[in-house]
Amino acid sequence: MSGPGSAKRELRDRFAELYQAAGKPLYATVARHTRFNLEEAGAPAANIDKQRVSSWLSAANPMTPDTFAKLRAFVAALTELIGKRQATAPAWNEQDWRALWEQARRRQPAGPGAYPGRRRTGDRPPERARWVLPPDTLAFTGRTAELDQIIAAATGGVVSIHAIDGMPGVGKTALAVHAAHLLADRFPGGRIFLDLHAHTPGQQPADPADALATLLTADGVDPRYVPESLDGRAALWRDRSAAKRILLVIDNAAGSDQVNPLLPGNPECAVLVTSRRRLGDLPGRTRHLALGLLPLEQARTMFLHQAPRAGTEPLAAVDEVVTLAGRLPLAVSLLAKVYTAHATWTLTDLRAEINARLLTLTAEHATVAAAFDLSYDTLPAGRQDFLLHLALHPGIDVDPYAAAVLAGCTPDEAVDQLDALHRENLLIEVGYRRYGLHDLIRSYAKARSRDLPERERRDTRDRLLDYYQHTATVAGGYLLPYTRPQPPAITVTWAGPELTDSVQALSWARAERANLLAALAGARGDDPARFVGLTAGLTGLLRMDGPWADALAMHQAAATVARDRDDPWAQAYALVCLADTQRLRSDYDSAVEALQRALDLYRRLGSRGGEANALLQLGMVRYSVGDHPSAVPPLQDALDRCAELDDRRGEANALLQLGIVRYMGSDLSGAVDLLNRSLRRSRELNDLPGTSSVLTVLGYVHRIRGDYPAAEAALTEALPQCRELGDRLRESSALNHLGAVLHRTGDRAGAADALALAVERSREVGSRLGVATGLVFLGTLRRENGDPTAAIETLTEAIDLVRDLGVRGGEAEALNELGAAYRDLGELDRAAEHHRLALGLAQEIDSAIDEAQSYAGLGRTELAADRPAAAAEHLRTALALFTKVGTGEAADVAAELERLESR
Repeated sequence: MSGPGSAKRELRDRFAELYQAAGKPLYATVARHTRFNLEEAGAPAANIDKQRVSSWLSAANPMTPDTFAKLRAFVAALTELIGKRQATAPAWNEQDWRALWEQARRRQPAGPGAYPGRRRTGDRPPERARWVLPPDTLAFTGRTAELDQIIAAATGGVVSIHAIDGMPGVGKTALAVHAAHLLADRFPGGRIFLDLHAHTPGQQPADPADALATLLTADGVDPRYVPESLDGRAALWRDRSAAKRILLVIDNAAGSDQVNPLLPGNPECAVLVTSRRRLGDLPGRTRHLALGLLPLEQARTMFLHQAPRAGTEPLAAVDEVVTLAGRLPLAVSLLAKVYTAHATWTLTDLRAEINARLLTLTAEHATVAAAFDLSYDTLPAGRQDFLLHLALHPGIDVDPYAAAVLAGCTPDEAVDQLDALHRENLLIEVGYRRYGLHDLIRSYAKARSRDLPERERRDTRDRLLDYYQHTATVAGGYLLPYTRPQPPAITVTWAGPELTDSVQALSWARAERANLLAALAGARGDDPARFVGLTAGLTGLLRMDGPWADALAMHQAAATVARDRDDPWAQAYALVCLADTQRLRSDYDSAVEALQRALDLYRRLGSRGGEANALLQLGMVRYSVGDHPSAVPPLQDALDRCAELDDRRGEANALLQLGIVRYMGSDLSGAVDLLNRSLRRSRELNDLPGTSSVLTVLGYVHRIRGDYPAAEAALTEALPQCRELGDRLRESSALNHLGAVLHRTGDRAGAADALALAVERSREVGSRLGVATGLVFLGTLRRENGDPTAAIETLTEAIDLVRDLGVRGGEAEALNELGAAYRDLGELDRAAEHHRLALGLAQEIDSAIDEAQSYAGLGRTELAADRPAAAAEHLRTALALFTKVGTGEAADVAAELERLESR
């Protein structure tokens, strides 16, 4: 066996042999038996359906079961079905199957450059942080027995759950993170840190459904395609994690109910959970680790490590200080910093300062509060004030711009203060120039911030929310394909980040997403106008990154709040955003209703720009349901209004949508003209999302026309833009069309590479339509490479997908390709049957291209049956349609007719 590729093929061949012996049962039947076997074994059985079985049996792009348990259950299911036919199945050899499966699961090395542009299909820029642990604590001291327990369990080969509980400040998170860094290399599937915020001041404990969305997007699922229900998200997470050895650190958990849905599907994953309480309802294999105070010698070592000068003083004096700190790591560390910062102090002086504060404290954790007080009191007055203003932030971390807004200083001054507080151990650096507070310090600072005058606290919060609303609105302007009329005026009194293009805007919005949502949640009950404004500012990010279910709820709420406040401008814009989200979710009836309400409002307001936005969305809804002719008037009206108002962003989008309608109506030349005009506008605006969208559509239209060099140029330009945006859904679309182009230009190896990656990307983000599109192209490629049997299997899988999705145009295309594959096998009746089915669909949906393909397929089938007259009649009809549409296939059919008529 030479490598993963040959092992993958051998594994698929074994599956196919068993499937044949079982009498080629329905995929749904095999899936049902496989699920039963998994459930009997106590293994995760979610998402084992006919599509999954089809992917394991696919000849064109076979997928390998992601866990050996699934393979065993699948083979057992086929064996059971063989037995029902009184046939003999091969003996099960677990060692042999496991060796083959492990070989097939290894990642294949990337091949040579697969398509022009001198870029390999596998090349992509680093993705946004997916598997990130917080930095390890360089001064970590002690906890040897606890670490040994965790490491020993990892060495045993099967790692279960470690639940670390203990009082605040005892070092639970530090231990979990330190252990995770020590174990990281043993978990190549990824290392994830997830804070559930059970005790974060100002934050609600994380909802398990939201935490699962975070895990799924970290694992590569497009946020727009994350399931809506908790059960759906948990099942998808278990399925996607079942093949990976993942190290998951779940920090600050409130209870077992919050943790259980997050547990991965592979028993060889490690899960470290921290909580202030014992989590007794986690699965039985959980190892509970109660973390107490640091032993005296370990607390002493920790203090001396961070304050080496104390080594010249009696050890008894060190012991007395760490005892006063309660032997809590956080308090010990803070006192060491205070001692180091005061070079003239002795340990006796430090003890006196602590004792003076202890006399005034009655809190449960008085020693910790005394350490905080001492650390705070030794800060310069300006730094104290800065820390108190930081505590007013509603989110969980802060960058220098937001910190400057809070403190009323410049960003450079904020950087100096943040760095100084980080050196004092009062802040945690969670990323480059992003800082957070330990929960206890946040609680302490929030309590101290109540000493600020109420007016100052209110003005500080308002200033920060103004900053977030304004900057989010600016960012959204680069991310949305339409312009917002009449945004609320906000007086800018701060220096914000420089956002001059869509890449910078998207980077800022993604980094601040959690803070923006926290600000939104805080405004919902207390400040309705702010809630509406922040929702509008978040629209661009939510549209690109989703989840669309969350966006839907926000826009519905914003529209209701704006109506109740009698704010027609905000209500109309919220309705347009709502309709856009409904359209993306294929809820077309609701979208039309919302758009009609928005149009009525904008017409009463006399807003030509608002009307243009609503009309543009209305046209998109109409062509989405297949009503191409009625889509043209609202799109043309939108274009005219945008041109009148010099709204170049709206104009670029209207031109793009009109171009799409033109090619859907088979006017390819008109489509190219409109798309090129849209492309010029998008480039003038330096609009990367818009440019990549137009280039992808343009590449598709050029391919249909037969202009392969132009198609290849457009698609190879679109690909790096999609990757720069981190938009794998659009990347998969560009790869699909590029693969089809390379196929037509003779680069079949490059085509296979591009299409395989397209299917992989589509599976990653959960786009079944993207998978189906890639499989249609792969099926065509396999047929033309001389393997019609493999093509039929691939195309059958594609047809199952498009039928489930109700995509009738995709079904017609797949049926025609399936007919061609049956013709190559000599099964002419089945070939004609599939072409006639495709023809009926094409005529129903008014697709001249698919209709022409159907007639061409029927003509070639008649020719193969040696019925030249009938063949010529069908081919002439196909030629007339291809010529009318302007596709490159007209020349091929004309040549076929010429050869036929010269016989």
